[in-house]
Amino acid sequence: MSEIQTTDWDETAANNNQTAPNGWPEGMPPSGVNDAARESMAAIKRWFNRVTGRTDAGALVASAGTSTAITVAYDTAPASLYTGLEVSFKVTTTCGAAPTLNVNSLGAKNIQKVVGSGYVNLAAGDIVATQHVKVKYDGTLDKWILLTVPNRGIAFSAHKNGTDQTGLVSTVATKVTFGTEDFDVGSCFASSTFTPTIAGKYLLTASVRWTNANAVDNEQMTLSIYKNGAAHRVQIWPRPGTSFMQTSISAVVDANGSSDTFEVYATKGGAGNGDVQGSTEITYFQGMLIT
Repeated sequence: MSEIQTTDWDETAANNNQTAPNGWPEGMPPSGVNDAARESMAAIKRWFNRVTGRTDAGALVASAGTSTAITVAYDTAPASLYTGLEVSFKVTTTCGAAPTLNVNSLGAKNIQKVVGSGYVNLAAGDIVATQHVKVKYDGTLDKWILLTVPNRGIAFSAHKNGTDQTGLVSTVATKVTFGTEDFDVGSCFASSTFTPTIAGKYLLTASVRWTNANAVDNEQMTLSIYKNGAAHRVQIWPRPGTSFMQTSISAVVDANGSSDTFEVYATKGGAGNGDVQGSTEITYFQGMLIT
């Protein structure tokens, strides 16, 4: 049973002269023609099914296994892994960190993506359930290289929808709540907490407007982005006078794609409890995956 990648197949027509059914030799007997033709059709169909992710009956090939040990089975297994082998499949389970791919039990190899001028293992969420992907085997690296663009669908924006948050205790960091979502691509924002499911770097921005409740001239007003329950990035301003005051903070943060959480905390520095204005346009929390 010949395959397109073997030496039985050659780009020069005259070299495809192996004995039937693996070739078409000069002066071959009529009895060998049907065998060679059928073998050529079979080899082309096997190649076609692998690169398009189809079964022989025309259904989609879906992955199995686990989030970190992905398996794929084609109707006819490749004889072996070889440099340049391309396969396509539909993802059943969103991947975890550093997943492997095992095609027809030929051996589990890490799937990698291009980062800068090199290759790294996939991060959690780089390929997601229902996504169609294509990979190519690199024999030198002994890895599968992801040819599909990794999933980057994480972004959110939320606000307070006009409801003031009152009674923020003086000198105590209080979590700012955001009850309304403008959008939540990836479904990673809930209960005023952002928990990204894809590992990477995120740009987060928060804006809070303080009312003049118990305002104290020159008191320190603090706005922080918390990571996993602790202050991660902090901005501090002195209040000019006793009027309303706007504060904002932006930061690029690193998330592991599984358990890291991000929240906004605000602190009124002077005596008396403070209030955060709930204006939709002025008090908000938003972010997006950047790399």
